[in-house]
Amino acid sequence: MVHDLFLLSISWGVLALLYRVLLQKETFFSANRAYLVCAALGSLVLPFLAVWLPDQTSVQAQWLPLVTVGIQTADQFFTESDPVWAVIVWSLYGLGVVLTGARTCYGLYQLSNMIRTGTKIPLERGLILVQAPQVQLPVSFFHYVLVPVDFQLNQNLETRAMLAHERAHAQGRHSWDVLCMEVLCIVFWFHPLAHWYRRKLRLVHEYLADRAATFTADRKQYGLLLLGQRDTRFQLGLVNHFFQAPLKQRIWMLTRRPSSQLKRLKYLSLFPVVGLLWISAVATLPDLVSNLDQLDTPPSFPGGQLALMQYLAKSTQYPADAKAAGKEGMVVVQFEVGTNGQLYHFKTRGVDVPSLRAEAIRVVEDMPSWTPGMRKGRAVRTILNLPIKFKLQ
Repeated sequence: MVHDLFLLSISWGVLALLYRVLLQKETFFSANRAYLVCAALGSLVLPFLAVWLPDQTSVQAQWLPLVTVGIQTADQFFTESDPVWAVIVWSLYGLGVVLTGARTCYGLYQLSNMIRTGTKIPLERGLILVQAPQVQLPVSFFHYVLVPVDFQLNQNLETRAMLAHERAHAQGRHSWDVLCMEVLCIVFWFHPLAHWYRRKLRLVHEYLADRAATFTADRKQYGLLLLGQRDTRFQLGLVNHFFQAPLKQRIWMLTRRPSSQLKRLKYLSLFPVVGLLWISAVATLPDLVSNLDQLDTPPSFPGGQLALMQYLAKSTQYPADAKAAGKEGMVVVQFEVGTNGQLYHFKTRGVDVPSLRAEAIRVVEDMPSWTPGMRKGRAVRTILNLPIKFKLQ
């Protein structure tokens, strides 16, 4: 989980930096929209690419339950529950998902209620004008354009510009982008880059709609119209507002000279950069952060943990010389479970009593093959630590 979030953050961060440095000042709005959507949503598949690459086995450090060996047998063991901090973190994450999800659902409810109760007027090209008392300024959602109840459907400059603006949102299917980004921000409510992508994409939507509106009005007149209607008292996160802030960026882009066609080469140059980023991230980062990764399925002794305890109880003997000398202590046996289930690389540490160490490593070496640990559908090499406590009484 931590590894996947780290990969996602690196990808989002690098792609956001590329956009900010190379693309956001260009007037290729459709290309910028596609870039932001692909960068935000495409990065989600990056952690899964590791499954498709060869030789992505990684070593995980795991601890087995403590085993206490008495004079005759291994008689007790215990397992630790999830740490308190993990429970707290997951609880806070779940609370954040619930709160942000509830806010989005409430916004959808408000929209559906306004559309259901408002007065509907069919327009050309599939648009439906909805007059609702809750609306202060024009907004749109899919093919619905919501306006105040006193809105006059005439042919003046403001009406024609507004309808052209909202028609561009509807025909461009911008609401689908908005819904996708809302879901993204629900799942990753804690991640600032998720909200950054949502804001930038909404701004590009406004650039596209503003450009469409200028075909019905002079750029200067349209800019003055935006400046004269800066009030945005009614705000819903799921709709496209005609007078959407920030107006400064919109007017600046509206008056900006169109980018030269030669600058389209920037988008072509991004393909190898993004490809190298993803390949290097998937190929190298698992080795750098493997200790932070979590196994989907830990390695297991044949028959499970109870069978492991029964095996240790039956097979482990207290060495006679250590018993006669009254020697006690903890021996930790470290070994590796390979991708084929075989055991390798036995090491011991702990109490400096050779016979106790020898007995601990003997009983582990005699174990049958294990079921290997699994991560993302692939067997991985796993290092296990088995603590054995030799105690006479």
